[in-house]
Amino acid sequence: MPSISEFAYGIVWYLLFVISVTIHEAAHAWAAKRGGDLTAYEGGQVSLNPIPHMKRAPWGMVAASRSQVFPESYHGKAGNTGLYLG
Repeated sequence: MPSISEFAYGIVWYLLFVISVTIHEAAHAWAAKRGGDLTAYEGGQVSLNPIPHMKRAPWGMVAASRSQVFPESYHGKAGNTGLYLG
């Protein structure tokens, strides 16, 4: 069980994560609009409101980031993928 300070750290980390990803994704959408691709603009992605970004990618914005805030609740582990990159 995380302590109060660890929980507070996790909340602050998650808020900073949401803010930074929202700005990053809004910048992608804005650059695409400037380049002539209106798909993201018409989908409401050129926004600093995190809700449209969470609706578009709920797994990455909400669920997967939880494994970073509370790693003890994440049961995945790194392993050999069998890929040879040599």
